[in-house]
Order: sequence, then C-alpha cells, then structure tokens
Amino acid sequence: MPIYLKGAQRILLEHGVGIEQYSNELVGRQIYCVEVQSVVCGVVGRVFLYFDPLNRYHLCGELSAKIERLKAELARLKRYPKNRLRRYAPYFVLTVRAEGGLIMWWMVAKVEVLRRSKGYFMIFSTDRGVLAGEVLDHYRAKDGVEKLFVKAKVELEGNRIWVHSDVVADGKTFVIFVACIIRNFLLHKLSAYLVESSSSLRKAIDELSNIVLLSSQGTYRFAKTLSKKQKAILAAFMDDKDLDKALAAELSTLKP
Repeated sequence: MPIYLKGAQRILLEHGVGIEQYSNELVGRQIYCVEVQSVVCGVVGRVFLYFDPLNRYHLCGELSAKIERLKAELARLKRYPKNRLRRYAPYFVLTVRAEGGLIMWWMVAKVEVLRRSKGYFMIFSTDRGVLAGEVLDHYRAKDGVEKLFVKAKVELEGNRIWVHSDVVADGKTFVIFVACIIRNFLLHKLSAYLVESSSSLRKAIDELSNIVLLSSQGTYRFAKTLSKKQKAILAAFMDDKDLDKALAAELSTLKP
C-alpha cells in the first residue's frame, strides 16, 4: 500500500506517532507494527502499519547526503537554465538575480515532511486469521523474488521487446524466462565463490567466456592453460577430482 496515498497519510498521522513501543514490537524482527481496521476501494480489511527504525536511519542518511550533494552542485553552477534547476525544486527555493548569481533557500519544512514517512510502510490484508509477523514474512519473501526478477530482467534486457507480432513477443518472453532460470541456477552454484571473491555473476561469466575449447576426434582440450579464477569458477560445477583429471591430461576428456 503506497505511503503517499491520502488514506495512507491519514493512517500514518493518526497511528504513526508513538508506534515505537514495546507493546507494538514484533519479537525477533526489530520492527514495530499497529493494526488498523480500514476500507480500501470498497474492500473491508486490515492495514498493518510497520515501522523499521534501521531502515529509517539509512533512508534519512541517504536523503541528507542527497541534499548536501545538490547544495554543492548549486554552489558550482555558473549558468542557471530553468530545465537544470527543476531537479532542485523539491528541496530548495531558487531565485536567479538579475545582476547574476543565485539566491538559495533550503525548504526545511518540506524536507521534514519527506523525512516523516521514512521507515514506515503499510500492507493491506483481507485475511483476518494471519498475524502481523506472518504478513510481513510473506511480503518480504515475495518482495525479494520480485526485486531479483526485476534485476535479472534489466540485466538480460528483458524490458526492451521491440517486436511487431505477438508470436515474436511470446518467443522472446519465453527465452527471457528460461534465461532467468539459468541465471538463478548459476547464482546458486556460484554463491560461495561470489561471496569469497567479492565478485559479481557478470564478471564470473566474462571470465569463463575467455575459455576456448578445441575439438579433435571426439575429445576436447583447452586452447590455453586455465587461470586461477577460471579453475575456481569451474570447481563450483564439477567435482574436484574430475576437474583435476581434465586439467592433467593434454587432451581433455571433457564431454560435450
């Protein structure tokens, strides 16, 4: 439930103050929640208003850093075209002087309004049998899957389907779906390596793309000696003994 909706803002004003109390704490989650009976689009249900103090701390810090960065940008500006000044409008009141220069006021009240909702989020549920903690766990699991899919879709350029027929669009969507499955499989296999090496999946794939195999009479061999990184990546997909055996022979016994 978006926090910027009028109904959500009303709930936040009425129940957000004083939410950080022991009676509202979700044990083991360091999150506070209050339950509000409400009607959304004609549907009767419950609105769970959650407050995450740690998330608020990080979001407010990001907002402060952004404002300071914009303030430094304004101080360096020598020209003041209107199309460039629009991005500063949510935080500053700007006046261009006729003789040159810029007068800047920081809109403290407006920034405080933006800070007020940081760390709060709402979930609307029509299920009267579930608890606030169960709703939160289900939402976070679903949110994690959606964010992972969006990230994979962007990396695979799945949001640019420039086609002129439904058949081609369905085909491309299917290919992207299969690619997401393969990507998740690779992430699962390489999770330990990516954490230990502080690397990304794209870098690991780029490293493997440098491997060249030469075929000869049904067998395969590497065109050049594998690097330490390539060996570590391949070790995630095959047994160490099989990998040592493949690397020890001049003609590799790797099968297609």
